[in-house]
Amino acid sequence: MGKFPEFINDKANAIAAANRSKGVTGFVFDGVDRSQVCFFECQADGISKEHTHDYDEWFCVVEGRYTLIIGDKKMPVGPGQEQFIPKGVPHSGEFTAGTRTINAFGGKRAEREHNINGTLIAISRRRSTRSYRPDQISDAELTAVIEAARQAPSGHNDQSCFFSIVQNRALIDEMSEGSKAEMCKIPVDWMAAIGKNKNVHIYHHAPTVIIVSSRKNAVSPLPDACAAIENMLIAAESMGLGSCWIGFTKFYFNGPESYRKLEIPEGYEVHYGVALGYKPQGIAQKPPERKSEPYRIIK
Repeated sequence: MGKFPEFINDKANAIAAANRSKGVTGFVFDGVDRSQVCFFECQADGISKEHTHDYDEWFCVVEGRYTLIIGDKKMPVGPGQEQFIPKGVPHSGEFTAGTRTINAFGGKRAEREHNINGTLIAISRRRSTRSYRPDQISDAELTAVIEAARQAPSGHNDQSCFFSIVQNRALIDEMSEGSKAEMCKIPVDWMAAIGKNKNVHIYHHAPTVIIVSSRKNAVSPLPDACAAIENMLIAAESMGLGSCWIGFTKFYFNGPESYRKLEIPEGYEVHYGVALGYKPQGIAQKPPERKSEPYRIIK
């Protein structure tokens, strides 16, 4: 190939010049635990000066040749070969033009060229996903999303939200149909039309749906729910998951039976749902046009 694919060589992920050797370009991707994976491309012969890390490093050579140097020992690494460097070990290296490597670090190794951190990238790339792969997300991914919701701010630190996680497809379908049945009764043409449309699934057939409720007597129950949902959407995007904020959720929860079915505590009110799952392959989501400068700065 000669170079990494375009989705890897994204300028938003370009590594700052101070964090790479001369003649090398690189692109960084962040893990939830602050680990990083970097993709390096060497445009010219060069060296990596001796340095150490406070975390382990693993790398493999995709193309070309990299010579790892530890003390007086030189270890040539060719295509398909790999090396592990324990934390605290001084090392340097030599590389030839055309060399490409993939390096994984157990801590934060690089800053981006434009100082755009992973959170801001996730915010800018997040889009509502309305089509999902059928396979279920992992427990680890689900836990990370819920933990992000739990870390959201709340009025007076009330922490008023409760999250009902539904992965039972029959129940997800029931919630969708129940909401649509109630929407048919609303004297608003566009909403009733959605309710009557047999092809509409309000959760877009997502494998996981999170119902967000909050305690009625909290200081700010609705803002609390909204803050938690936004955290979930951003966390999902940061892990490559698709998500969608579902406003039609509340129509299903119009009586005590639906609350009991989802084991929602007494004194809580459902506000919204979040559809969650893997994005389908090969579908690019074009960002909607944003209003120009919808703000004023008062100094």
